[in-house]
Amino acid sequence: MFYDIIRLAKDSRKGGVQDIRTLVEELKAKIDAKKIDAKKVNKIHMIAAAMCLLVMISFFIMGSSDQVLVAGDQGIAKVSNQSVYEEALEILKAEQEAELGVSIDELHSEISFSTEVKYAGKSISDPRELVSLISPYVSGTTNAYALQVNDVQRVFVKTEEEAEKILESIKDKFIGESEEVVAYEFRENVEVVQVAVAATKIMETEEAKNFILTGTDKIEVYKVAKGDTLSTIAQKQGVGLSTLREANPQLKGDLLSIGQELKLVKLEPVLHVMVTKEVKVEQQIPFSTRTINTNNLYTGQTRVQKAGTRGLKEVTYKVVSENGRELNREELGAVVLQEPSVQEVLRGTKQMTASRGGGDGQLGWPLRGNITSRYGPRGGGFHTGIDIGASRGTPTYSAGNGTVIFAGWGSGGYGNLVIIDHGNGLTTKYAHLASINVKMAQNVSRGAVVGTVGTTGRSTGPHLHFETNVNGRHVNPTRYLGN
Repeated sequence: MFYDIIRLAKDSRKGGVQDIRTLVEELKAKIDAKKIDAKKVNKIHMIAAAMCLLVMISFFIMGSSDQVLVAGDQGIAKVSNQSVYEEALEILKAEQEAELGVSIDELHSEISFSTEVKYAGKSISDPRELVSLISPYVSGTTNAYALQVNDVQRVFVKTEEEAEKILESIKDKFIGESEEVVAYEFRENVEVVQVAVAATKIMETEEAKNFILTGTDKIEVYKVAKGDTLSTIAQKQGVGLSTLREANPQLKGDLLSIGQELKLVKLEPVLHVMVTKEVKVEQQIPFSTRTINTNNLYTGQTRVQKAGTRGLKEVTYKVVSENGRELNREELGAVVLQEPSVQEVLRGTKQMTASRGGGDGQLGWPLRGNITSRYGPRGGGFHTGIDIGASRGTPTYSAGNGTVIFAGWGSGGYGNLVIIDHGNGLTTKYAHLASINVKMAQNVSRGAVVGTVGTTGRSTGPHLHFETNVNGRHVNPTRYLGN
């Protein structure tokens, strides 16, 4: 009976002490229900005593002054009675359930009541007004499903089906429907487990999937502007240059384009899908070349007698990738679909000699062609050699055995110049070359290619300026050139 009185007193606190007669009638009904012998218990006395006790308990529970809500040791609100706080909790719970789309099983509050802590604010009697004040200190828990990776709960979703769907979609992203796949697995140990978790930690499907793929729910991106370099971007954004490179593996060197997007943080996926494929690739087989010496061509000349053709083979590779990035490629075998054919190249061995002249034949002619300008006076000056006309790129040969004593850009209008020392004070010069095929101190044989005809230096068209010097003085080259 005593506990019934306590309950009725508690029920009365929401609206203050209710009509005493109503409470008395309820107590009387309780007594009748217990079938207490009227002879042994005076009902009137019991009702009166209960009524007095009820008034005292109700006064004690409700208090005669406002109560302060405390979080930690700080007052956050003042309420007229405790029921205002309890109704605010119910409103907050309903709001969170509507916002998050989950059913909240239990509310956890950091709030307590105090009669010692002072609070200067007004007393609140409307529960709706109290909701915003208590929400930072109240959290709701719900039953959910966690994607547990290596024993760490990383992502929370509403249902087990949703969790399994996320895992399948991540696998599909890197596997697809390719028939080449022979095996796949997560690198990590992954489980779906049921847990009780704060409702605010529940993620939507797409949000959870992105988090697993990137390791973050927010990817920071920088757009390249005019004048930007990797170094200046790293400095402006407060990240290391190496971190910036690692976050953007697609970069080739330091080349950037305006408007290009760069990730500022290296993404670390929560899960890694390891995929093994057997890939068949058609590849060309290069042809080999066989060189045939012939006296029908001069030294340095070549001609393709029979063109080679590339072959074709089908190569099977075992390819291992992680989240779409290839880690290893191993050749398993190859099948030749078409054999290559050998290319035959003729290489000249015939030594070049003079086609005109009258000299002693000590030197061979550096190339075949007409003399377009002879040794001697020319245009008010003196031409110190002979010019032999030829098309650009024609090979130029050493006129005799000797050592290269100069190979480079010659002053005095020579352009690209090669000088060869043949001994006994005799040297030869090869000027206006398009390219140089020898280097300083190189020993060369008569007929070796020293360069190609060009127009470098002071030249009116492609030709070779050939010059002979004896003991440092130029002489007429035709004195040393045979027929």
